Amino acid sequence: MSTSALHDLSRREPHAPRRPDFHALLGHAAWLRLPAAVRARFGADTHVEVTYCGVCTVHASLPGRWLAQLCRLIGTPVAPHVGEDVPMTVRVMDTAAGIVWERHYEFAGREPVVVRSTKQLDEDGTLIEAVNARLHMRLKVYETDGELHFLSTGYFFRVGPWRAQLPDWFLPGVTHVVHRDLGNDSFRFVMDTNHHWFGRMFFQDGVFRQGGVRSST
Repeated sequence: MSTSALHDLSRREPHAPRRPDFHALLGHAAWLRLPAAVRARFGADTHVEVTYCGVCTVHASLPGRWLAQLCRLIGTPVAPHVGEDVPMTVRVMDTAAGIVWERHYEFAGREPVVVRSTKQLDEDGTLIEAVNARLHMRLKVYETDGELHFLSTGYFFRVGPWRAQLPDWFLPGVTHVVHRDLGNDSFRFVMDTNHHWFGRMFFQDGVFRQGGVRSST
């Protein structure tokens, strides 16, 4: 990579990841504009594991499918198949590393696929999401019309105290996630990923309902 596309590696003091406080990240006024059910899902309770069940439409462009298959070599950070009404189970867990989202896809005629990521605070207190192979995605979180939005603002690799900033054209592009409450303990999850050159790479749209809560040990 050229020096104009990739920032030089910089050494930073290691810092233990911290659990994000979405109330603080959004601000009090925006937090109160969210429905009570959304505040409960993203609140500050710890040591709790929650399971959500539902079905999801999973689409990807041809470049997106190629990328998803290639990424299986580094731990499947994105679903490698497509389908309509794909049964899914999502486990959300508090851990020392942050809040883990573990998505289980059951594509027809295929082995189950697990995609796992962890939302955590960076050293400067901003929100990031850690995926596989030490890849991290910076996130902006905000509220609009009572919906919770997550928008990626860049990527970087981190190995211990070392960090490499990735260029704006790095795949897969900008990811925008919307969490929309539907009432009756259910919500809609929409994920749209678009690249500057290749257009829409991935799109997912699913409806989920809480399937169970238990205290973790």
